[in-house]
Amino acid sequence: MVSGIVRQCSAFTSYKLKDGTETNYGYGWTIYTIKGKKIVAHAGNLSGYNAHQVIIPDDNIYLITITNLAGLKATNTARKATHILLDIEMPSKKSVDSTNLNKYAGTFESPNNGSRLQSNHSRTPRFNYIIAEGARLFVMRNQKNELIASGESTFFEKNDPTANYIFSLNSKGEVIGFRREQLFAMGPFRTFKKLNSSIPTASKFVHIDSSAAIKYTGTFKQINRNDRDYIVYRNGKILYLTSEMDRGEELLYSGNDSFFLKSFPSQVFKFIRNSSNQIVELRISAAFQDKVLNRLELPFL
Repeated sequence: MVSGIVRQCSAFTSYKLKDGTETNYGYGWTIYTIKGKKIVAHAGNLSGYNAHQVIIPDDNIYLITITNLAGLKATNTARKATHILLDIEMPSKKSVDSTNLNKYAGTFESPNNGSRLQSNHSRTPRFNYIIAEGARLFVMRNQKNELIASGESTFFEKNDPTANYIFSLNSKGEVIGFRREQLFAMGPFRTFKKLNSSIPTASKFVHIDSSAAIKYTGTFKQINRNDRDYIVYRNGKILYLTSEMDRGEELLYSGNDSFFLKSFPSQVFKFIRNSSNQIVELRISAAFQDKVLNRLELPFL
């Protein structure tokens, strides 16, 4: 029954872009073909819960992963289960010249120009940062993850081996970009172009006193969306941002009602005032999805 429905439904058909690129996407479902078998999947979440469903019609398999633990991602479990069901080999660690890791470090950009069905998500490009620390390599996306070498110029995330990074080199052996491949990614696999070899730092910030900091505290939420609440709170002179899915992160003031995360400087948090000079909105430019949040609660004293 499942097999017949999936084969007949156009929602489960992967569409192509004008240039012929496969999108791996059809009316809200991610669609892949692995080892000759079609895989259809979809994820969802609301406050405190997240889930992922996977259909493998050729084997009449319908897999659902559900969790009510904020720190546990149902999608990650679904990916690992799918790898087991289809006997997909996970990458293994390979020895590489650790003195050569610096060539991968730098700032990498992927445009949100609609080529990945992303034009409705953000007005700004998405950035990833590759960091070399001694004999170890890290990627900074939403958080910092260690990369493990699986071959010459190929790596995978230590905490999630299903996320693979394939770096491109020019004729001089210089890194010019990378492609991130992962099962159930929405749209074509994202490619990144290397902009430079530098990484943003949290060195440029402005000190504010506790009386000024308290004006920015409160609870912020996207209206008409089942998204998580963001809470800005103060501990002494230091502001922190947290949500039900994250630990508290320190916010550093850069001036003009703007802040950035100490641990992730590329994320900008801009507080908006009304005509009465009261903070009423928080706009987050995270380089992958811009958000506008309304203030629900007054400052925490």
